Amino acid sequence: MDKPAFTIDQIIKASDLVRKFSEIRKKAKDTPYFITDNGNVETVLLSYDKYEELYQTFLMFKEMEKRMEELEQQITDYRMERSEKNPDELIDWRSIRRTANKD
Repeated sequence: MDKPAFTIDQIIKASDLVRKFSEIRKKAKDTPYFITDNGNVETVLLSYDKYEELYQTFLMFKEMEKRMEELEQQITDYRMERSEKNPDELIDWRSIRRTANKD
């Protein structure tokens, strides 16, 4: 998974954040800030509008994932029903394997 890219201006040490919180909070409305502790990014400060946007994207993704699972189940059900109605159309997996091994 790709990690987000950010500039050096968006990184702030946790110890510096305490002193500059008001300033950083205002800046975070336009661009996220990445707060580090011992050199590792551990927290992201971003505007509530951006958070809502990300959350809505997450919800849409979860809905798409749910729909894909439902579609996969429908396909599986269809194939099972078709194989029960027309068992002569089924292909033995060994014949497929033999054909694949010849290549």
